Amino acid sequence: MINDTVQFPGFNINLRKATLADRPIIYNWLAKSTSTKSMLGEPTFPDAPAPNWNEFVDDFCDGFFTDSVGNNGKCFIIRNKHYEIGTVCYDLMNLTKKYVLLDIWLKDEKYCGHGYGSETLLLLCIYLFNAKGIKYFYTAPSLRNIRAIKSYEKAGFNKLKMNRSEAKRKFGIDIFDYRDNVVMKKVIKESF
Repeated sequence: MINDTVQFPGFNINLRKATLADRPIIYNWLAKSTSTKSMLGEPTFPDAPAPNWNEFVDDFCDGFFTDSVGNNGKCFIIRNKHYEIGTVCYDLMNLTKKYVLLDIWLKDEKYCGHGYGSETLLLLCIYLFNAKGIKYFYTAPSLRNIRAIKSYEKAGFNKLKMNRSEAKRKFGIDIFDYRDNVVMKKVIKESF
């Protein structure tokens, strides 16, 4: 990581630590973009409507956008060579048990289907393994979000048989946003 930028040789994207000024932009990418319908709201996800601003701020507190000591989560801006194309976040980092929960969304449909999601996930996993010793990476997309699941699988994540109550016991909170979440896991055992 150099100057708040995560980069690694051979990757076409890099990650910039998000700041408080980025929070409204990241919110719009999640709740008001052309890619929103692929993860939230009607018609495919009526059980998971897009959050309003206050709900988003409750979920993504200031610590996700600052270097607050003790915060277990952080947001990054995904950049290809020319543009900001989305965001990736980690949350519920447990340094003792060496795990973290990941989430990602792209700002526009035109950036989907180009491998940016898989590459971003790999880059963040490598960074967190090297910087924090994290070995176990989790995510919990909806089974209806086939494109996201394929992206996670391409990045080395595998589906687990973990129901809502088992996930809540593991992470200490309910991580399911949908009626059909599937928990996926990636393990890194050696440095890059």
